[in-house]
Amino acid sequence: MIDELPAGLIAAGKTVVRVLDASGLAPDTAFWMWFRDVAGWRLVLSGGPFARLDAAAAKRRVETALAGTDPPPPLDPALIGVLSPDAASVAAIRRGLATGPGFHGIRLRNNTLAGVTIPAAYVYRAN
Repeated sequence: MIDELPAGLIAAGKTVVRVLDASGLAPDTAFWMWFRDVAGWRLVLSGGPFARLDAAAAKRRVETALAGTDPPPPLDPALIGVLSPDAASVAAIRRGLATGPGFHGIRLRNNTLAGVTIPAAYVYRAN
């Protein structure tokens, strides 16, 4: 069963993306997605400066940027994942929802985009 994305996570995710934008790590694509394998929500970041880094290095850069804020965003870093722009979910959201810059609040539930099933997502940006 897919739990509704709590408003607190929506706000925390937006704060994380704002911090990354201000630190020069602006992701091209940022969204919450429900992952069935862990039965939970994960904040997915992709593209921009992350496209040149492997997953471990990208994750370290995110954690460093967030640790440098006072107070740090109220979000467990374990909920943040950095994926390649070629990952199926990222590519499908980018093709299906080109949002342009800034923040958006697009909710998806049981959708198929570009042949990829998206159980649930909340999209901030998809460039």
